[in-house]
Amino acid sequence: NDVSFVTAIGDGTLKANNQNSIVAIGHRAMTSANTGTQSTAVGTFALTNNLGGSNNTGTGFEVMKANTTGSQNTANGTQGSQNNQTGSNNTSGGYRALRLNVNGNLNAAFGESALLQSTGNNNTANGAEAFFNLTSGSDNVGAGFNSGGVATSTNNFIAIGSGAGATGQKVNGSNMLVVGKNGYVTTDGYMGFGSAGFPYTHAFLGEGELSTSPSNFTISGTNAS
Repeated sequence: NDVSFVTAIGDGTLKANNQNSIVAIGHRAMTSANTGTQSTAVGTFALTNNLGGSNNTGTGFEVMKANTTGSQNTANGTQGSQNNQTGSNNTSGGYRALRLNVNGNLNAAFGESALLQSTGNNNTANGAEAFFNLTSGSDNVGAGFNSGGVATSTNNFIAIGSGAGATGQKVNGSNMLVVGKNGYVTTDGYMGFGSAGFPYTHAFLGEGELSTSPSNFTISGTNAS
């Protein structure tokens, strides 16, 4: 093919290539490459179905294997972003991070199985199994092992701390904040501070919940102030 700046190493690598500025290393890496440019795939079946996606970088076994036209994605780790097809501007690092995303955009997942099942947009997960069960939710942030772990379709949910939002947490709410190991909240628009057994504990709030709604500002719980 009449292409430039191409490096291909491995059986079946760049078999159908019409792209420029491509690096593919590994068995059947970028086998279907067609019209996209400036992508790098390293690993067996890495970006193997990429057709028109550009500016993608994948390192690891079956990383971004199903990608067709998604662009500006970066995935490092075995089966990272494996099912991504048309999603763009996603970043994943870790074994199976962001694995089942198909068309979600602007997601970042770092850690083993972080955002494993997510298909939403604008989610950020740092920590192994962070937002592990999230599917269609968007605009969520998790930091810590299994943070947001039970959430399935939450939106605008922030979970900070190991196990924050992993047990007892409302699974499909919105506009919630949890800070502290194993903390959780059960009501939309609420913040929770503390650890297991005292999910709403805070030095100034006491044991209770703090509503984040400006029109309905409430503090409840024992010793709340």
